[in-house]
Amino acid sequence: MNKILYFSVLALSLVGCGADSEEETKINIEDNTFSQSTRVRTASIEEGVNGCENGGVLISSGFDVNENDQLDNDEIIVTQVVCHGSDGTNGSDGTNGNDGINGNDGIGWR
Repeated sequence: MNKILYFSVLALSLVGCGADSEEETKINIEDNTFSQSTRVRTASIEEGVNGCENGGVLISSGFDVNENDQLDNDEIIVTQVVCHGSDGTNGSDGTNGNDGINGNDGIGWR
């Protein structure tokens, strides 16, 4: 699931990035590599923020232009808010299990 989300965000960022130069987003089709490293950054969203009643996750992606192995604010191409859903209803209780075996008798009081 995480891989699907990552590649979906990556695809969206490639479609709408509007790069300054052709080399900035050059893709090598044969081995699926980019001329620059892509990065994704996530942050938790508290309940009630960004329209997320139950909290959620802020997902930002872009290219690591300065190659410092992290996504800096000026490198973010696309940001997506993903809200958590509401809690479902509780399920019914399961059946009781079998009784365990009796333990050994203890030593009496003196």
